[in-house]
Amino acid sequence: MKELVKKKWSYVLYEDGGDYILSVMSGGVGLYEIKVYLSSEEKDKCLKDEPYLEHMVSLAKTSSDYFKGRYLK
Repeated sequence: MKELVKKKWSYVLYEDGGDYILSVMSGGVGLYEIKVYLSSEEKDKCLKDEPYLEHMVSLAKTSSDYFKGRYLK
């Protein structure tokens, strides 16, 4: 996996064989990782627009419906 963008203890955007994966740290007392697939269009927006990337991070933490079917297990 190749790191495209990283914010320590918050998120990493990876490219992995043509797939784009947003890995987000979440939790309070106990931290856990949420990984979701992004579309190519979402990835392009994330690379160009940091507020959009922060919005996607927030969605990954709070809106399970938005990424329905795109979570990595």
